[in-house]
Amino acid sequence: MSRILVDSSRWPLVRVRLPPSATDEEVQQYLDELGELRARREPYGLIIIADESRGFTAKQRQMQADYIASGADLSRKYLKAFAFVAESAMQRGMLTAIFWLRAPEWPHRVFRTVEEASVWVRTLVEEGRSSTDLR
Repeated sequence: MSRILVDSSRWPLVRVRLPPSATDEEVQQYLDELGELRARREPYGLIIIADESRGFTAKQRQMQADYIASGADLSRKYLKAFAFVAESAMQRGMLTAIFWLRAPEWPHRVFRTVEEASVWVRTLVEEGRSSTDLR
């Protein structure tokens, strides 16, 4: 089993690569890492790369939902772009449908490639940083 990789070396762009599956402990570690980045209180963008992922278990989805709810105020203010990358048209379609049903409260899109997602996220983060500087 691979672990979830969180790469913030290109801050304010954060890339997360999901493995085919993860343990509850690995999911919690990933959420803790994201929480630390969110706590910086700086504009940032998040790219989730899920081309190998088979998805989270019900418990892990609840862990993620709890994480989102616990930091929604910070995310609304600082998460300038959320991109999800899935090569499979079926995965992209399912995610798009989920976002129609319950859309995140921050800019979000589903992409086929990391490159497309990176361009979109970088643009929105730069716009968000500029507007933050004006406040």
